[in-house]
Amino acid sequence: MTNTVEAILFDLDNTLINTNSLQEYRESTNKQPLTDEQLSTTKLYPKTKTILDKLKQNNITLGIVTNSPRRYALDILEHHNIKDFFDTIVTYNEVGPDGIKPSPKGINLALSNLKLNSNNNILFIGDDAKDINASYAAGIKPLAPAWASKEFIGQMPAAMISTQCLTEELNNYNHIDLIADRCANFNTFDIDKKWLFFIPMNKDGKIGAIKKDEIDFICLGRYFSQKIN
Repeated sequence: MTNTVEAILFDLDNTLINTNSLQEYRESTNKQPLTDEQLSTTKLYPKTKTILDKLKQNNITLGIVTNSPRRYALDILEHHNIKDFFDTIVTYNEVGPDGIKPSPKGINLALSNLKLNSNNNILFIGDDAKDINASYAAGIKPLAPAWASKEFIGQMPAAMISTQCLTEELNNYNHIDLIADRCANFNTFDIDKKWLFFIPMNKDGKIGAIKKDEIDFICLGRYFSQKIN
């Protein structure tokens, strides 16, 4: 089986683009199109365009799965000139209220659109617990983006990844796991140590892209064995 990443699905809001200014709009029943003034309050994360360019250069299939309405999502993507990077865009309109994340329905629909399934090497990158839970439910690997939102995630991803780590591991899907998980999978610590992934935590057990001076602990894996050797 190939060890190359075959496709990457992204959340939209606060993963690719900072849309905190539009949270109230997203959560309302407002059906009016976004105005230029509203769009101008959103900001592309500095490394978003760089990572999308590099992924396309490596022929990685890309998609978006968002809980936001379709017109909203397209307006945001077109405003920031990144819509054409994506081979499929799945929104609230395609899945309805029962299919929004953490339901895996949107991810499964995106994979179907791409003629892929969970047996392929698929990554999902999102900033929120519902993204992580939807990924696990769909049987694909969830990652948290170190380049995007600094809010706490609320769920343990398979790894937190930077743009550099991601682009350098596109041919090493099995490397993209937390340290303890990799050791458990291979039953050894004798693994390639170019990148060793861990999750920063504060004293309250919250996880995320925490500033260095606010990190109290690091979590090495998603689970820990109680077996005593």
